Amino acid sequence: MESRVFGIDLGVTSAHTACVVDGTGGVICKRQARPTLESLCALEQAALAGAEPNTQLSVVMEPTGAAWLPSPENQ
Repeated sequence: MESRVFGIDLGVTSAHTACVVDGTGGVICKRQARPTLESLCALEQAALAGAEPNTQLSVVMEPTGAAWLPSPENQ
């Protein structure tokens, strides 16, 4: 079965940046998206473009800044 990894950096004030690689690490595409259903669905379609019907798509998300860390009073 073919596999692809969809890595996305979650921007706070900027667009999210995504990169899709195949099972060998080859880059399939690079895109940016806004946090909307329409924009994220377009990323998914780009990630699976030309893929076999049963391709496994793994999604890895990473924050781009310290805004995602808990504040000191919540630790």
